[in-house]
Amino acid sequence: MTSSRRLLNEYGWGGFLIERNILPVFIDGRSEVYGDAQLERYASIIHLQPGWQTTVDSLDLDIVLMPRASPLSAALEKNGWDLIARDSVAVLLEKRLQ
Repeated sequence: MTSSRRLLNEYGWGGFLIERNILPVFIDGRSEVYGDAQLERYASIIHLQPGWQTTVDSLDLDIVLMPRASPLSAALEKNGWDLIARDSVAVLLEKRLQ
């Protein structure tokens, strides 16, 4: 499957998404494949460390799939991302077209 959509996903859900071949994942449990820089970038974003929003923008992400209670999910909604779906487990957000 090829897609121009760029997904930021929950680390632990990467394998599930890979198995279903829905979209290329940002990260998954095979940390050795991604390297330290990617792991640090991921941690910076999900923990809302200073500069996280600039990092998200620089990665040209347009879809985010995170746990419902994720601080990132709430921050993105407040910063203009559209809620696509929410259930008891996850939140799916899409970057608002400008």
